Amino acid sequence: MDKLFLASSILDKDILQDKVEFKKPLSSKDFYFCKGSSLSYVLLAPWHANPLAFFFLRRKIIKSGFSCLCYRFIPDILSPDVERTVSYFESISDTIKKDLEEIKDKYKLDKFIVMGFSLSSVTASMVSGSNDLVNGVILVVPGITLAESMWSGLRTRKIRRIMEKNGITLASLKDKWENLAPGKYAEGLRNKKVKIVLSKSDMIVPYIFGKELVDKVKEFVPGLVVETNKHLGHYLTMINYCLFSKNIDF
Repeated sequence: MDKLFLASSILDKDILQDKVEFKKPLSSKDFYFCKGSSLSYVLLAPWHANPLAFFFLRRKIIKSGFSCLCYRFIPDILSPDVERTVSYFESISDTIKKDLEEIKDKYKLDKFIVMGFSLSSVTASMVSGSNDLVNGVILVVPGITLAESMWSGLRTRKIRRIMEKNGITLASLKDKWENLAPGKYAEGLRNKKVKIVLSKSDMIVPYIFGKELVDKVKEFVPGLVVETNKHLGHYLTMINYCLFSKNIDF
């Protein structure tokens, strides 16, 4: 199924410049407060997400009596510009952490559940690791490192080729993107509720890297919830979760 999605026109073109000018990384931020709720979900959209990506999931959350904070990001956050990619993710993570502090105080919320989808699982891990404001984390089709997922994934082959022309190897990329590895934040998820959703047929973030993340997180979160399907692939797993997941929590 992933190949069908890649062959269609629904996916935007990648940013393929060697050097990317820094822009405001958030393309949208929306907060929906549910009066009387003490919990807010934090939805981090995947790369190139449509503005309506979270419409049904957000509605389900609000109907369940919870508040909801939604973010979308510009396509530039991932490109062959290795250093700029790092600066984008660090900026996004810092902004979201600050937002959670402000929203907590303003709306008297005491719990946050952060949900990352594909590329935004990196941000979800960075925001949630060792963050006492975050009580739960849900990662849908993540990988243990951004470097390995990008290097081996079907969706990002053009970015890899440009990096290789510039002398970047997987080993050097893993070193430069060390802080963009969800696995690095696994220990910081201790004492939180965590769910990871994977597909064995994933060709965008190959399943092996999601399974490695599962094994790493289990070292610190024995109660980790893992949901795995065989045939949906990367994109349909995200769509299925947003549209049909019976349990929005754990």
